Amino acid sequence: MRILRGLVVLILLSAIPLVAQSKNTPAGGSAPDDEAVRGGTASYETGNVLKWETHTYSQSAHIIRDHPVYWIRIGNITYQIARRSREVEMQSGQLVECRVDKGHVFVRTAKGRETKYDILGME
Repeated sequence: MRILRGLVVLILLSAIPLVAQSKNTPAGGSAPDDEAVRGGTASYETGNVLKWETHTYSQSAHIIRDHPVYWIRIGNITYQIARRSREVEMQSGQLVECRVDKGHVFVRTAKGRETKYDILGME
C-alpha cells in the first residue's frame, strides 16, 4: 500500500512541471493567451494526435490503472489528455475535431457525439 501511495505522489509531482512550464513565458517566445489557458474556446478546431502512450492514470486515490494518454496539438498548444477508458480511441497522425473548455478537451466522434478528456498538461 505504501508503494502504491508513493507511486501516486510521484506521478502527481511529475505532472507539476508540465503545468508550471505552460504558465511561464518561454525564452524568446510568448506565452499562450489567457483564453487558451483557461480553455474559453467554444468553437471546434482541428487537432492532430501526435502520439499516445499507456500511463498509470487515476482520477481518485483508490483506483489506479493503466490508461492511454494522448498528446494532441491544437493550434500552437500541445495538450496531454486522458480519460477513464482503457481502450485506445485515437491513433497517432489522426486529425480530430475538438474544443477546449474549462480544463477539459472535448473530441467530436464520427457520429457527432463528444468525448470528454481531462487535461493532464500543456506544452
